[in-house]
Amino acid sequence: PPDEAYGVHEPDKVVEVTRQQLGFEPEIGTVVAARLPDGREQHLLIAEIEDDRVTLDGNHPLAGQTLHFEVSVASLREATAAELEAEQVDGPPA
Repeated sequence: PPDEAYGVHEPDKVVEVTRQQLGFEPEIGTVVAARLPDGREQHLLIAEIEDDRVTLDGNHPLAGQTLHFEVSVASLREATAAELEAEQVDGPPA
C-alpha cells in the first residue's frame, strides 16, 4: 500500500506556474529542479500544460499507488559463514 511504499499523493506538492516562470518551453513528463526555501533541491514533474499554466508535481510518480511485484527465483545458495554471523546477505560469494 502507498504508506509502505512511496507514500500517499500529497496535493500540497502540486503547484501551478506560468510558462514564463519556467524560462523554457515545457513538455509533459520533463522533470525540473527547484530550490526550496531551506536550500534543498526538489524535483518536480511537468504533469499538465494548459495555455500559459504549467502544473508541476513534486510527488513521486508512484505516490498513492499500491505496488504489486511478480518475481521469479533464479537460483538459491547456502549463506556464507560471514553472512550468517552478520545476519546479512552480501550477494554472490567471492
